[in-house]
Amino acid sequence: MVRAAARLPLFFLAASLVAGFLLRAPRSQRVDSEAARQSPRARTAVAATGELVKSLRIGGTIGTLRSAAIRAPELRGSHVVGWAVLTLVRLADAGSSVEAGDVVAEFELKRLEDHIADLQSYVTQAQASLRKRRSEIRILQGAWQHEALRARAESAKAVLGLPTAEVLSAIEAEILRMAAAVARARGKRQAEVERLRALVIAADLGYFDVWIRKELLHIERHSRDYKRLRMKTPIGGMVIRETIFNRSGEYAQVKAGDRINSGALFMRIADTSQMVVRAMVNQVDARTIRVGNRAVVQLDAYPGLRFSGHVAEMAALASPRRGTRSAGRMFIRQIPVRILIEDKDKRVLPGLSASVDVIVSMGQRGVLIPREALQHETGQQAGTFVRVAEGGEYRKRHIAVQGLSDTEALIRSGLAPGEQVLLKGLPRDQRR
Repeated sequence: MVRAAARLPLFFLAASLVAGFLLRAPRSQRVDSEAARQSPRARTAVAATGELVKSLRIGGTIGTLRSAAIRAPELRGSHVVGWAVLTLVRLADAGSSVEAGDVVAEFELKRLEDHIADLQSYVTQAQASLRKRRSEIRILQGAWQHEALRARAESAKAVLGLPTAEVLSAIEAEILRMAAAVARARGKRQAEVERLRALVIAADLGYFDVWIRKELLHIERHSRDYKRLRMKTPIGGMVIRETIFNRSGEYAQVKAGDRINSGALFMRIADTSQMVVRAMVNQVDARTIRVGNRAVVQLDAYPGLRFSGHVAEMAALASPRRGTRSAGRMFIRQIPVRILIEDKDKRVLPGLSASVDVIVSMGQRGVLIPREALQHETGQQAGTFVRVAEGGEYRKRHIAVQGLSDTEALIRSGLAPGEQVLLKGLPRDQRR
């Protein structure tokens, strides 16, 4: 009995180990089966008959052939009234489509409206003051005219009394002549006073008139500025908002409420009807490209998607390679080119990266495969070979290559159209 009791714990321990193994076995088998299903498949290509096309591959960025830069308006006299910085109150949504003449942005209008109203009130007051001044001048002119008439009358009286000097005593005659001279002098002085008064009146009224005209021009200028604060696009296209430093000190996309410096770029309108790839070509390769060469455009964001195009523009001058600061690399020159995308597709958006195969020349026809499928070996069996799918395996087969392009190989012998070749690597179960 004691031995049987001692064996019971050993029995239960062995039973638990067996049960644990049985429970774990299905899980491991399930993991192995999932790994087998998820193993990567080999990349292959099918040999096809075609014409070897020699091309030059370049990289670039998608853009538009035509675009419009929208900048904050520069208002006249902004340094005086504090409008060097403007506040955005409304702008078109990013990515939306607009037509030529649509309002795409609007800046704060209230302050300018108040300023124009103040100027108009100043002009109204000045015009009232001018009318009052003219009335006062007319009253003064009446008094001055009466004074001038009296002076002329006294002068005429003195002159008329001169003939009586012959019958008067010498003293009385001299007094009469002196009175006539004084009257003539007063007449001349009165004429000069009238001339100076006319100049003063003209200057006084002219000052009011010039000031009023200046303020009217001021109002007209701000009225034009008022229209410019509601900005319209000169072309139709897609709205692209620029990134700026906002009031929070963050570098973010512009939005309503941001303060924009006068003349600063804050939006672009991209005409998406004509899309291009902006690229740089090395000066050595540029000699093989001509305007009008056909091209095939591929987007990095959409692998396998191809678009037809052609070289639309080539710059006349080369520029240093970007990012080359050392003196030696400054000799690396590149030429800007633009490739026009002929196909229309909504997936072609400004700013996407793209690769372009510019067709340089057309070659002979034959069996074509991707250049990536070619492999080389050295030794006694030195040569070029590919791995061809045969009976569920990829078998080595030596071939003769007739020509190469950047992406394709023209096969002279050893491969027939329709055969499947391995592009890269070898399935794990076939490695030896």
